[in-house]
Amino acid sequence: MKIIKSIIGLSLVTSMISCVTVDHIKASDVSKFTSPSEVIASKQLNGKNNTGKEYITDATLLDHQIPYTYLKKYCESQKGHFSQTYQSKYSRLTKPIQGYTNIALPYIGGFTCTASQSWGVSIEPVSNRYNRTQQLTFMTLKTEIANPLDLLNTSSDYFMIDMKKQKEANAQIEQYRQEIRNQQQNYQRMVIANAPKANDIGRTICKDTSVSEYTGLVVLGQPQFRTVTGAKVIASLEAISNNNIKINIKGWLSRNNQVASGNNVQYKQTPLESGRVIWDSKENWYTCMY
Repeated sequence: MKIIKSIIGLSLVTSMISCVTVDHIKASDVSKFTSPSEVIASKQLNGKNNTGKEYITDATLLDHQIPYTYLKKYCESQKGHFSQTYQSKYSRLTKPIQGYTNIALPYIGGFTCTASQSWGVSIEPVSNRYNRTQQLTFMTLKTEIANPLDLLNTSSDYFMIDMKKQKEANAQIEQYRQEIRNQQQNYQRMVIANAPKANDIGRTICKDTSVSEYTGLVVLGQPQFRTVTGAKVIASLEAISNNNIKINIKGWLSRNNQVASGNNVQYKQTPLESGRVIWDSKENWYTCMY
C-alpha cells in the first residue's frame, strides 16, 4: 500500500507545472535572482494567479517543502542563515487537518534570513483537502515576503496564546486536583465521624482498602494472588480494646454491589469467608449500612 501510494503521489507531482522535487533544488537555481520576491514570482510558489499553490503533504513525497527549500537556498546563496521564527498554527484553515500534518510544521510559518540585508517570509496554509482514495493530504500554501520584526511580533503573539492555553490547562488540572483533595478530606471526615465505638457492638463496619484476589494460577503448588486496590471489606463489630477491634467477617463488596465471601479474596492474608473472626487495628474502619 505504501509503494502504491508513493507511485500515485509521484505521478501527481510530475503532473504539476513545475515538475520540481525538493531533492533537485540547488542554490544555483536561485542565486541569479536579486530578491526573495523574484524567487517567489519566478518559481511560481503561489501558482499562476498568485493566490497560493497546492502542495502534497506527505512523509515520502516532500512536495510541501518546495517553498521553504527555494527560499532557504536563496538565503544561503546570499551568505545568509535561514531560520524559522514561528511555526504555523493552521489558523487560516476552515476544516480540520487530516493525514500528514506534523511533518509540515518545520516548513511552514515565519522564516528569517539573517544576512547583510535581512528579510523575512511567511509560508502559511490557506486551505487543505484530503483524498481518501489516494490517502494523500493536499495543502495550499501562500508564500509572502514579511518584515522580520513582524514575524517576531507574530511569534510573540503565538507564545502568548500558548501561554494562555497552558495557563487554562494548568487551572483545569489544579481544579481537578482540588476536587480530589476535597473528596479525600470529606472521606476522612466521614471515617472519623463514623469510627466504631463501644456502643456500636453488633453493627456492620466497613473498610476501604487493598485485598488480594486469587488469579486462578498455581505455581509450584502455591496459588497466585494479585493486589486489588479500592476494595470494601465488610464485617460485624464484636469487641473494642484500645485501638484494636474484634471483627466477624462478612466478606467484601462485589462488582454488582452485593456482599460476597469466600477464600479467593484475602484481607491481610485472611480469607474473607463469612464467619471468620480476627483482631485488627480500628484505623480507617467505619460504621456502614451493609
